[in-house]
Amino acid sequence: MRIYFSEVLKMRKFFSVMRNPKINVAATAVCFSALSALLLATSGMDIVADTGMKIKELSANVSADYKKYEGTDENANRLDRYLSEKTDENVPWLEGGYVTEEDEKKGAYPIVERFSKGADYMDHADGIYVINEHDIDFDISELLKKTPPAIPKKGVDEPQILIVHTHTTECYHSGSADSYDKSETFRTQDAAENMINIGNIIEQRLTSAGYSVIHSTKIHDLDYNHSYSSSYADITAYKQKYPSIKVVLDVHRDCLLASDGTRYKTVTTLNGETSAQLMFLVGAGNATYRFPTWQNNFGLAIHLQDTANKLYPTLMRPMIVSNSRFNQHLTDGSMLLEVGSDANTKEEAERAADYFADVMITYFDGEQ
Repeated sequence: MRIYFSEVLKMRKFFSVMRNPKINVAATAVCFSALSALLLATSGMDIVADTGMKIKELSANVSADYKKYEGTDENANRLDRYLSEKTDENVPWLEGGYVTEEDEKKGAYPIVERFSKGADYMDHADGIYVINEHDIDFDISELLKKTPPAIPKKGVDEPQILIVHTHTTECYHSGSADSYDKSETFRTQDAAENMINIGNIIEQRLTSAGYSVIHSTKIHDLDYNHSYSSSYADITAYKQKYPSIKVVLDVHRDCLLASDGTRYKTVTTLNGETSAQLMFLVGAGNATYRFPTWQNNFGLAIHLQDTANKLYPTLMRPMIVSNSRFNQHLTDGSMLLEVGSDANTKEEAERAADYFADVMITYFDGEQ
């Protein structure tokens, strides 16, 4: 059975009642992936990360939060995603039930490994699976027949690819392999640990392959509610300075959190080592923020997913088509990539980033 995002929203419960109602707000706010099927609103307090930065909570005053989001890509629909609870039943493997009373007493919650793959309820063709939460029409097979409009040129001096991180301070689990402490924020300004590190790996591989790359290391999410406004300004400034930019890659990590506090990490084994899995999140716009050319980006993501399926068949999770934009309207080659989830290790994410760089190089080289 296909599950539509609109149907899920009808079931939303603002500030849901959970076993532990003070679940970390920073972790809650970043759990926005539709595949995670659980975007929790909590009654927690402001969280101060170990670096001293403050992650702003989403207040109980919904109308006030809507006003904050007006005029940005963090619009009303996006806010609904943060403030709504999507039940575990929507993704069968993302069920809870692993947390024991002893876990709750110790404040240590389980980490569970899962391998994410396509399912019949998703839109699919040619081995590519898409969670169509926008309920919008598209044809995967037809898009695979077309060359996307934004193909970076190899061996030129003018910048072709821009790497950014809207949620820059996202990072990975660094403790026990099978549990995490409830006080863990999964946030840091340390560039060696957060998404900048993942972007560095992709940048270095692409540069070595002959592509001119700019990697923005600006932190955009100190005020989480306006992180997309910040990255919008960053991308726009780079595009004005370097109109040659064809591809914008916004690199994130996901959050897969069940309602009982269980966290999931999606993993696969490649070349004898454990790697995080990857996922494209494609924005298709909505009634307020229209995006008629969204399939230009979607087509590029589909071609890269197809290339990944041929090189590393288990690397990619099903992609998501969402009713937001995520600043992807700024170019015809914009992509949002989720590199693992917060429960993955840094090493697993680094391997996945290296594989993805190989995918990009292989596809772009073939289009030169």
